[in-house]
Amino acid sequence: MKKIAVLFLMLIVSFQFIDCVVFNLNNDELKKDQILIGKIQGVFTNGLSINNIVFYRGNMKIPFNFDLKNIQDDYYLYANSEGKSSGNYTIKIQGASYLQNGKLTTDDILKNFSISNEIVDFSVIPGLVDSNKDFFITLKNKAENDLKVSMEITSEQKDTREVLLYENGNTLTKEDITLKIGETRILKFVLGEGGKSGFYNLTFISGSTRYDIPVYIMSAPNSYESNRISWQYYSLSFPNLKIKQGNTEVIGLVNLNQEEIKGISFSVSESLKDYVKILNESVNLKKGLNDIYLNVSSNQIGEVQGLISAIINQELTSLSLRLSFIGENEKPKNTSSNQSTTNTNSNLGEVKLSCSSLGGEMCDVGQICGNGGKAETSKDDNELEFCCVDGECITSSTNIKNTNSKLGIILIAILILVLIIIFLKFKSAKRPIDLLKRKKV
Repeated sequence: MKKIAVLFLMLIVSFQFIDCVVFNLNNDELKKDQILIGKIQGVFTNGLSINNIVFYRGNMKIPFNFDLKNIQDDYYLYANSEGKSSGNYTIKIQGASYLQNGKLTTDDILKNFSISNEIVDFSVIPGLVDSNKDFFITLKNKAENDLKVSMEITSEQKDTREVLLYENGNTLTKEDITLKIGETRILKFVLGEGGKSGFYNLTFISGSTRYDIPVYIMSAPNSYESNRISWQYYSLSFPNLKIKQGNTEVIGLVNLNQEEIKGISFSVSESLKDYVKILNESVNLKKGLNDIYLNVSSNQIGEVQGLISAIINQELTSLSLRLSFIGENEKPKNTSSNQSTTNTNSNLGEVKLSCSSLGGEMCDVGQICGNGGKAETSKDDNELEFCCVDGECITSSTNIKNTNSKLGIILIAILILVLIIIFLKFKSAKRPIDLLKRKKV
């Protein structure tokens, strides 16, 4: 009888723990441009989606770029406050059915936070990760000086799949990263081949600013990084995309083999599925660089980020893609000067492939990429160079013509100068005296 009573008491206590909603934020007093991270625990009978989340400032709805993920029955919320003015805000969970104190209710759940006038030292995007593949984190220096940011990856769980930062050819779990004034740095994190699913805490600290990003890594899929195909860039950003318009963008996929590869397919992460459609559903890749076409559109202003993967058999390669949408009548925003341009759009990542990997050759000074070739940006020995792909380096006739023209002008100028000197000398010479024309005395 005592055992039954103890068991009944345990059931009551456990029920009290799970039949109420707990909504916590990492920080309810944000600085300007600081990200918000929250965790929502509770029993939602019909689940919880981004359609249930609304942001308010006073009584006015405010659009936020945010994401919500359900990981092991808990909900994780990430919101980007970049560009939001200072003041008091409210997160409202509405239209959700959940248990509260033993009763089923649909009452709104409110959580307040504020944004101050002080600008955060640096920002991090995204604020949560749920992945079974390599992923990317973007750091941006917001301070008026260089910053040293400490990064560390920790986990209390055992036998989980390994997570490492890939930086300068090394894999690390702890690193000090220096961000110059205004610098945006994209960090690539690689996953180990074995291990169970589990949580990691990804910490970034600089001065008074600290981010603890929840990272849930799933066990390794039945696929691995390809050594036959690779994206031209690690990551891309397409800014100034007009809403309610179909934008066609081009990204580069490289066949590293000497022969054509058939049957390449593509996948898009959940965060991008409503915005990106790959027009090449299945393609054959010729040697070197190939164009992959995307149809990009949105009905709302904001920014989204995710992964696009190219797959062949069980091999894959992924790139991080960020899209920024502006109003139909809004003027394009200026992008930072350190971003290179691809089809009028900015590329935030560095060039991944060498000229030899692109199947091309480096042209000497005074040569151009001719015979139908394309000049592609490549990276050799950590220096950006121009590589001639699908063509050959030839001497520029324009350069020869310009050189001959310059030489002719110089010779003519010298000749004119010599004639002027002779003329002046002749004019200044004294005339001889004519004795016959002297006057008679």
